[in-house]
Amino acid sequence: MIGAEEAGGTIDRLAGFVRRALDESHRSGIAVAMSGGLDSTVTAALCARAVGPERVRGFFLPEREGPPEDLSDASAAADWLGLQLDTHDVTGALREMGAYDFVLSRLPAEMLRAAVVKGVYALRRLVSAENPLTGGQEGSGSAIVSRASAHFKSRHRMRMVFLYFRAERSNLLVAGAANRTEKLTGVYTRFGVDDCADIMPIGALFRTEVLRIAESLGVPDRILRKPPTPGIIPGVSDKYVYLLGLESGVLDALLEDLVSGASVAEVSERHEVSQDRVRGVVEAMSAARRMAAPPTMPALALFSLLVALAAISLGCASTTPEWAEGINPCCGQDLMERGIEPPQDRCADIVVDQQTAFRLMKDLGGSAATHWEVRLIPGGPACIWRLWPGDLSDEPRGVQPDWTGSDENALPDTTAGQCRPTGKEAP
Repeated sequence: MIGAEEAGGTIDRLAGFVRRALDESHRSGIAVAMSGGLDSTVTAALCARAVGPERVRGFFLPEREGPPEDLSDASAAADWLGLQLDTHDVTGALREMGAYDFVLSRLPAEMLRAAVVKGVYALRRLVSAENPLTGGQEGSGSAIVSRASAHFKSRHRMRMVFLYFRAERSNLLVAGAANRTEKLTGVYTRFGVDDCADIMPIGALFRTEVLRIAESLGVPDRILRKPPTPGIIPGVSDKYVYLLGLESGVLDALLEDLVSGASVAEVSERHEVSQDRVRGVVEAMSAARRMAAPPTMPALALFSLLVALAAISLGCASTTPEWAEGINPCCGQDLMERGIEPPQDRCADIVVDQQTAFRLMKDLGGSAATHWEVRLIPGGPACIWRLWPGDLSDEPRGVQPDWTGSDENALPDTTAGQCRPTGKEAP
C-alpha cells in the first residue's frame, strides 16, 4: 500500500496513464460523473492534471432521492479544478422505468426512509445469516432484498446510460471512479456509472490510498472528510461499515493481507478483528469475483477447459481448487517472496512446467497475450492466469514472455523433477 511519501510519484504515474489513454484513443476529451464524493473528485483531478481541465467535463446526475448536499460538493470540486460541470436530472427517466414504485419511494421524508432501511436491515440480521451485499450480488431468497437491490442500483445504471450518451455525443472518453476496495469486495453497482468506463484511473488503489492521493492533490477538506456513502441507500453514511461492519482503513489492511495469501486466522490475529468478520470479507471477495466475471459462453468455457485438460493430461498441472491448501506455488505471497509480482489477486488457474506452458501459449497464438498471463518461477513451474476483461491493465506487473516469437530452447529446461503432478505435493 502506498504511503504519503509515495503519493506524488503515484499521481504522476496515474496522470501519465490517463494521458496515454486519451492520446491512443480518437476522443477529444474526458467525461467524469462527479457525485461530490472522494473517488470521483480524485478521478477528475487526475484527468485534469493529465490533459488539462479544459479537456475534462464533469457531469452531475442527480435524482429526487439523492443526498441534497451532493450538488454543492460536486460544484465545489469542479470550481476547484476549473472544469465545466453539466447537471442533468435523471429522475424522469427513472420514473418512467418504474424505479420509484418500490415502497421506500412512497414514503414522504428522507428521515423516514432512512429509519425504515435501518430497521429492516437490523431485523434481517436477526432472522437471517444472509448478508444483503452478497444477496444483492448473487440473488437472494428474500423478495425484499431482491427488490431493494434493483431499486437502489437502478440509479447508478441510469446514470451510466446517460453519461455514455452525452460522452459519445461529444466524442469524450469515459473515466470511471471505482477503487480497488470496492472492486475486491463488490461494494459497487455492476454496470453502474462507476463500474462501466473506458479507463479506471484509481482502479488499482485501495480507498486508503485514494485518500492519501487526495491529500497530496489538495482536494477540498469538505470532500476529504466526507464519508464513503453509496448515495443510493437512505440512511447509510458509510457503505463499508453498513455492509461489511468495518471502516475502510481497517478493511483495506485486511484486504491487503488476504490478497497476499494470509489465512483468516492470521489476518484476524494481526488486526484484532474477529474471524467471523474476516470470513465475511472473504465471502464478499468471492462473490465479487463471480459478479465481475463476464457472461458465460459455451464456446469459451469449452476452450478454457480444453487448455486446462491438455496441461493436466501431461501430469504437470492442477487447477486452483486442488492446490488451495497452501500447496499451490503460484499464490500471491509465495510469488512475492520470490520477487515475482502476480498479475491477479488470486492463485494461478493452471500450474504447469515451463516447457508445457511454452507449447500451450505457442499454440494459442495471439490469444495468449489477451486472455492469459504467465509468470515463470526460476527453476520451477509456470503459473498461468486466465484473464477476464476486468483484469486487463495498462501496465503489466511483470514480464510476459514473447511466446509467438521466441524459441522453445531459449526457455530454461525445468521439466525434470520441477513440475508438480496433479494431486501430489511438491518435493
